[in-house]
Amino acid sequence: MAEARSFINPRTQTFDSLKTNLALPKNSKDKFVALNSHISGGVVLAGELVIVGDASTPSSTAQEAFLMAKAAQVHTALLVNGADGDDFFLENFELLK
Repeated sequence: MAEARSFINPRTQTFDSLKTNLALPKNSKDKFVALNSHISGGVVLAGELVIVGDASTPSSTAQEAFLMAKAAQVHTALLVNGADGDDFFLENFELLK
């Protein structure tokens, strides 16, 4: 049985762009959306925890549930701390100098 994986999103991008760049197998796309419900609404901020589920089962595993809870905490912390503003300043540093 495979395991769920997770990674930190490196840059602000749309959820659709993120999903496309991962090149998920067709049978994993619905599960990917369900596991990443904390970010599936549109824009994925830099620093978000992204979950790639266990492709061997359509059901969520205990590990995936744990990662979903952690990802929701990270998402809330990013929103509270305004981390997206940092991303903007880093990308436009030369222009703003």
